[in-house]
Amino acid sequence: MGNSRDAARWNIRDRRHVEELARFEEVMHRLERTAIGVSVISRGLDDHARLSGTTHPSMAAMGTLLDRLADAVRAAVELVLGTGDEATAAERLAAVKAQRERCVQGARRRAKEAWEGEATDEALQLEAEWLGYGAILVQVDRIIGDLTTPLPP
Repeated sequence: MGNSRDAARWNIRDRRHVEELARFEEVMHRLERTAIGVSVISRGLDDHARLSGTTHPSMAAMGTLLDRLADAVRAAVELVLGTGDEATAAERLAAVKAQRERCVQGARRRAKEAWEGEATDEALQLEAEWLGYGAILVQVDRIIGDLTTPLPP
């Protein structure tokens, strides 16, 4: 990185934006990882839907988690762009973390059911389901980690 800052130093129109470019370059890696995490979550849900071969019952808690995660990502991007405020971003991250805990409890419950159940096709599907939940939660944790890292000045 640093190429845009170097180029801006040589361009009279862009010189006044060197500080902003430096900030964007520092944050871009985190936002890129966030985008990858969202893609991994989407692919995991799609794969699970295809592999299960049936319709999956609604997962309201997980849906709410993903909705709150989207709000937190939006707030973080607004902070980077200078159109948001830290209180809103912190509030949205706190909402993600609280909802994540509800989902962890659900995943644990499903894991326990899979562990204690007999080795049937239904039990194998249940095992795959809770593993999928776990994978989503890992990606959510990674995204939260990137979003909670303080922004450069």
